[in-house]
Amino acid sequence: MTCSKCGKDQGHKMAPPTQKKMDELKLCFTCLFWTEKLAIKDDPLTVRADGVHYRIGEEGADHAFRGFGGAKFDIEFYDGRRVVSTNLWCQGDIPEHFRPLLPNNAKFKE
Repeated sequence: MTCSKCGKDQGHKMAPPTQKKMDELKLCFTCLFWTEKLAIKDDPLTVRADGVHYRIGEEGADHAFRGFGGAKFDIEFYDGRRVVSTNLWCQGDIPEHFRPLLPNNAKFKE
């Protein structure tokens, strides 16, 4: 099957629930992944900076694993919010054809 979003071949078969979604929406795995990010586009824990998608994880000492090994990030959102996180998780570079739908919403303060 050819992906209806990017035009690439769907590629390898995935686990049944994922494959079913891919088949129903006629999307490759990559486009399915980024389509799902549209649902959290306006979530206050979603960060998009320099064409990269991130999620802010929960803060607190009881978490064994932290994004970026617990490095501190000072995030300034375009809506005026400022968040400091030591639990930021990168979800990858946003593909060019999804960038108009998932524009940058923040920048990192130095």
